[in-house]
Amino acid sequence: MRRLISSEFLRARSRRVVPMMVVGALAGVLIGVTIGTIVAEGKDSTAVRRGQRMYELGVRRCLDGNYGPVPDAYASLEEFCTEAVRPESFGPDSLDFFDLDALLEGTASLVIMLGAFLGATLGGADWSAGTMGTLLTWEPRRLRILAARAVVVSIVVFAIAVGAQIWLSAVFAGGVAVKGSFVGTPDGFMGDVAISIVRVASASALFSLIGLAFATIGRSTVSGISAFLGYLIIVELFIANLVFVTARFTFGRAAVAMTSGEALLLVNPRPPRVDPAPDQLEFLLQPGRAWLTVIGWVVVMLLVASASFRGRDVT
Repeated sequence: MRRLISSEFLRARSRRVVPMMVVGALAGVLIGVTIGTIVAEGKDSTAVRRGQRMYELGVRRCLDGNYGPVPDAYASLEEFCTEAVRPESFGPDSLDFFDLDALLEGTASLVIMLGAFLGATLGGADWSAGTMGTLLTWEPRRLRILAARAVVVSIVVFAIAVGAQIWLSAVFAGGVAVKGSFVGTPDGFMGDVAISIVRVASASALFSLIGLAFATIGRSTVSGISAFLGYLIIVELFIANLVFVTARFTFGRAAVAMTSGEALLLVNPRPPRVDPAPDQLEFLLQPGRAWLTVIGWVVVMLLVASASFRGRDVT
């Protein structure tokens, strides 16, 4: 098994599309952060004074009654305006290092998609190149091949996802150093960032196994990627909105709860008109349940892929 895993690592390293996708992702991060740094205002005195003037104008407009009637929860107009018009809302549009955690969460979907595509690529390469028969001549036990490939794919994708997020963090820190501020970063912030990175990378590794399963069943990289995209369009965007009960078992919604570490509120866009039950109107998807949902789908997909791989001839 050790030799088989070693050969799979060598096979993964030799795929030209893997470094191409990685370099593209790293270059995209660099370009995106560079553009964001250029357009950011920076916390110079001019931007601060402009924000202060806008804040004072907002307070005057609120006190003049332009923000509507005072809600019952407030004792006076002044109390309402103090809460409604906050000075931080008028500060300069600059980079703050404490936004890194939100940035990692916002780019998590791209990292997960990259993992799924890499899984489909590594799983379907031998089928597309016509070398699966040669591999089976060397190692005829198909389940061992699929198991070794699943181990290698998950490790490779996890490492790439961690590296990509560390690169994003480093480039963002450089942008903050040029035109931003590290002030306000809470204690233990880097620990939270590390947890976010590991959480997103783990989710990406799981989704790479789904891509691997699709590619094994379809016997090509294109089939694996096409099946994954078809699932997102048909199930995530259509069936889950049409039949609300299925939304809590979908990949995409589970991925949001997994990467954020917070419960995701699912709201039925087509609620029943007559006596709807509470779970027919909305459902709170907890992160733990989201992880179990995706892990369950990974197990099911790999079992189907194993049955397909074992039961079909290789020509």
